[in-house]
Amino acid sequence: MKILVVDDDVLVRKSIDFRLSLEGHEVISAKDGLDAIEKLAKQVPEVVICDIIMPNVSGIAFIQVLRENINYNIPVIVISALDKGGIIAAGLGLKNIDFLPKPIDFNILLNKLNNYPKKHQYENSNPNAKK
Repeated sequence: MKILVVDDDVLVRKSIDFRLSLEGHEVISAKDGLDAIEKLAKQVPEVVICDIIMPNVSGIAFIQVLRENINYNIPVIVISALDKGGIIAAGLGLKNIDFLPKPIDFNILLNKLNNYPKKHQYENSNPNAKK
């Protein structure tokens, strides 16, 4: 499965990248929401794992751009040290969102990923992006 991991914390991002790679997933890494938007122009992931609080473009702003402007209906797992991170995402009306608190329990993360279909339906407004 192709997964976009978006987190400004290098150690968190690299640990997620490493663990997902060990499980056979193809990982695309982004250091913040702006970097993630740029990566989406080149590759379309099947799932996004995204932190909420990041510099430049926050996770919430990135997800809103993902949904409204780019037109991808990609499942998103929000990761956050905020106790109410899932409530924040839901309160903003963001759909197709799951939540996982930090520190990340990789067994739970892998279980969530295994429950997503291998291929999902999305609208791709960028015909040049690699699938």
